[in-house]
Amino acid sequence: ALFLPLDRLSAGEEGRVAYLLSPDSPDAQRLLSMGLVPGSPVRLDQSRPAFVVTVGANTVAMEAAVAAGIVVRVGRGGKA
Repeated sequence: ALFLPLDRLSAGEEGRVAYLLSPDSPDAQRLLSMGLVPGSPVRLDQSRPAFVVTVGANTVAMEAAVAAGIVVRVGRGGKA
């Protein structure tokens, strides 16, 4: 498996949230409350003009700086 920041994924790519770089930040708390928790499957739907991901039943939009703080496991064993 490969670990990449969410902002490095291509649209349509899937993986699982590995960890958040700043789990105590207000942005991270918002993401955690929306289901972006370690182990959850995530799919990047678009990267422009904002990053939009699907996690479970939620669709979440975020700025690039926030997406860069989410590390995702992709590839073998990382597929949702």
